[in-house]
Amino acid sequence: MARWSTAAARWGCLVLVLLAAAGFLVGPSGRVDAPLDMLLALAGGFLPVGLFLIRAQPGHAVARLVLATGMLAAGAVAAVAWSGAVVPAWVTQWAWWPAVALVPLALLFFPDGALPSPRWRPLAVVLAGCAAAGTLALAVAAAQHPRSLLTSGESGSPLAHLLVRGVIAVALALIVAALLVVASLLRRARGAEPLVRRQLACMLPAGVLFAAGVVLDAAGVSGALVPGLVALPLGIGLAVLRFRLGDLDLVVNRALVWLVMTLLVLGVYAVGIGLAGSRLHSGGSTVVASALATGLVAAGFDPVRRAVQRAVDRLLFGDRDAPHLVLQRLGRRMQEAGDPGTMLDQLVVTLADALRVPYVRMLVDTSDGSYVTAAHGRPQPELTAFALLAHGERVGSLEVAPRRAGEVFTPAERTLLRDVASQAGIAAQAHRLTLALQRSRQDLVLAREEERLRIRRDLHDGLGPALVGTRMQVRAAQAGAGAAGADEVAAMLAAAVDDLTGCAGEIRRVVDGLRPPALDQGLPAALRQQAGAVLAGLPHDVVVEGDLTGLPAAVEVALYRIGAEALSNVARHAGAGRCDVLLRQCGDEVLLRVADDGRGGRLGRDGGVGLESMRLRAAELGGRLDLGSGSGGTTVTATIPLHRLG
Repeated sequence: MARWSTAAARWGCLVLVLLAAAGFLVGPSGRVDAPLDMLLALAGGFLPVGLFLIRAQPGHAVARLVLATGMLAAGAVAAVAWSGAVVPAWVTQWAWWPAVALVPLALLFFPDGALPSPRWRPLAVVLAGCAAAGTLALAVAAAQHPRSLLTSGESGSPLAHLLVRGVIAVALALIVAALLVVASLLRRARGAEPLVRRQLACMLPAGVLFAAGVVLDAAGVSGALVPGLVALPLGIGLAVLRFRLGDLDLVVNRALVWLVMTLLVLGVYAVGIGLAGSRLHSGGSTVVASALATGLVAAGFDPVRRAVQRAVDRLLFGDRDAPHLVLQRLGRRMQEAGDPGTMLDQLVVTLADALRVPYVRMLVDTSDGSYVTAAHGRPQPELTAFALLAHGERVGSLEVAPRRAGEVFTPAERTLLRDVASQAGIAAQAHRLTLALQRSRQDLVLAREEERLRIRRDLHDGLGPALVGTRMQVRAAQAGAGAAGADEVAAMLAAAVDDLTGCAGEIRRVVDGLRPPALDQGLPAALRQQAGAVLAGLPHDVVVEGDLTGLPAAVEVALYRIGAEALSNVARHAGAGRCDVLLRQCGDEVLLRVADDGRGGRLGRDGGVGLESMRLRAAELGGRLDLGSGSGGTTVTATIPLHRLG
């Protein structure tokens, strides 16, 4: 039964549209004055949205009321088109009233098709009564003045005069009831769940446009109500389509095809009648022209419909029905990529664009777990995962969000996504191997620095004090031997003291080479000390942000060496008036920036420790070094990640 009612509504709308178009093209002259812009706005906005809703929710109150509003408005437009005849002219005097009166009733039931509470039922009865009473009163009153009741101010008999005054009273009651509907929407929005609140928020722009239209219309601006009347059904449609009062993918698809085909049929029909009528001059030229135009429409309808269907499918669903195009595009993008990581970035971007999905991401499995290596779009709570396989081994997963919450991919889409995942598995494996190599390199650097730190501590805390103690003992023996007059013994002990002093100095140099002693007080203090020594006399500031305690030794050494070299370059080459140093930990990375306001230019080199050396130190730990140099000065920025160094 629902299917038959939906089909009847669809064909009824088509008949009304064609009837209106034919009336404007070939209808009798002498049409009556009517608010055509308002009627067209109501019909053009409410009719397609009503078809969307009635197809998905045949019993939904909002769907029925929105469709009824659109059909009544379309009927009123058709009556205007044929109002050169008496009966259609009479219809134009009252047919607009129910279309307008049903709008607040539809809003009272929005968004879930039910009243906010049972106590709002009297208001619904009042709105329905206003629609019926006003329509009946205008129809009876227009019987004596079918062409001029609303334009001439004449009311004919005392009964007609009384009815017109009653319509004015009903209009006032309708306005008050509409304000109460707005109050009910605001009240519902305050206490509603987040989903319903977002649905109601879709009506806010329409409400603002409509209120502005009422003010401008009262000021005499022609057509001011049109934007608001169009926005009202669009707000309802947006709430339905975005927040899923119904599963409308198929409905939207077919409705768009229907809308495009209707416009094309009307256009071809009008052009056909115009061309044929210009060449036929007999009394039956209109009938012949209509027949020729109808034949032209019938001949081209099916092939044009297929072309329109393909275009709408691609607009809504992308290339899901052409998997070879998606795979071809992916292959071309991946060939253009320079490394496995870039391949995966290109893959997620291409896939999101091809399938019109809001979010795609690629996860790669490592020994430390899975992490996102490429992503595109806005993250969504619901994701469908497809395994990435390489040589029979799972190396990660491709996760794709459906177009709307609660939606599932069709079998054809799942097949396409599995094919894409199989193609991406090799690239994911190559990227995983690259990550493993990078991790090994980082582990080597970390191990090297930690071992150097251990050796330094052993030398400093063990051998160093022992040598110092030995030197003190030899000095004591030297003093005693001198007092006894043993000159030769004293000379030998003096030579031993010199040797021990040299050993102690060499050990100190080795210790300082393993790790700068300034770092014993922490990286921030070391950078401040270095800046104060190198930039003496030059205004400077060292700013530290975040918690920098517990940094890996390799990170401290790398950032200190990079900072020291950058500060040295500022002092020697920049000719700057000021230098600012920023050391910041933000999330899982540490940033060091040295900026001056000098003349810019090249970075110097000191014993091979220059720009390339700084870049190498950052790259060893998976970081990067960025250099900006120009007329405003030079900025050196080193960024080192911590999430891979734990």
